[in-house]
Amino acid sequence: MEKFLKKLSFFCFGLILSFLILIILGSHNQREAKLKESIENSLFIWGDSQIYQGLDLEVLKNKTNRLVFSSAHHGSGVYDFIIFTEMVPESSDVLIAISKPAQVRSKKLDSNRSGISYSALGLLFENNYSLQELLMIIRKNLFVTPDHIFRENNNNWDFKDRVSINHEVFKIIEKAFDRFNPYVFDKQNLYIEGINLLKKKNCTINLIEFPFHQLLHDRIKDSPISDKTDLFSQKIINIANCVSKDTLYLDNSKNSFFDLTHLNEYGASNVSNFIGDRLEVGVSKAFTILNVIF
Repeated sequence: MEKFLKKLSFFCFGLILSFLILIILGSHNQREAKLKESIENSLFIWGDSQIYQGLDLEVLKNKTNRLVFSSAHHGSGVYDFIIFTEMVPESSDVLIAISKPAQVRSKKLDSNRSGISYSALGLLFENNYSLQELLMIIRKNLFVTPDHIFRENNNNWDFKDRVSINHEVFKIIEKAFDRFNPYVFDKQNLYIEGINLLKKKNCTINLIEFPFHQLLHDRIKDSPISDKTDLFSQKIINIANCVSKDTLYLDNSKNSFFDLTHLNEYGASNVSNFIGDRLEVGVSKAFTILNVIF
């Protein structure tokens, strides 16, 4: 009886493992099929809600006269980024925003819903993600077809004269920057792994950094973790071999922010025009968007 139960256990484990492998392969094939129709010199975008709300894809497409494919979405995390780097075609131009919130927020708050990739899970495991955390990512992606790899449009938030302040969110962000957690370095290492994957694929890497509203900027600018995220921003500019760094100072005659961390449609349009005028095919650049601080 004991031998029978052992054999049954091994059979069930093998069945589950085979099932997961089939899902992984199916998810990978679905993602690749969506890119077969992409055209040379297209621009591929990745980031979290800051770049999703901070760019107007229609303006950017018209300015650059290129097809623009975005994998940016709210809560996008480092696992999503690794899959993005796996999916973009060889020798592509990419525009990436590795936001400060994406670096410091808890791992469990990352979306991680870009499908299942064995190689991406392996990288996370090598960078101190636990088996429990990996299983959580797998569960999120079972029986789900990602709808954000890749989209050609986005929805910007309406212009308003005043910024919307959610005090609960304000406290959460302030708390995240108030103390250092070791997983921040793990995430940063994984983002560097992803950038190096893009370099191996001969991709042109453009980087963009979005600002916080002045109220939040003033509250966290002297926090110990801000120094680490600032250093990381400079580090990835060097790793990506960006040949120049351009800065846009947001127009202070009108409100460019929807809330403390996101731009509204007015700010997004200005940023998209600025970026669109300066992006060059095959030339890596870094862009910084700054709020005018008084």
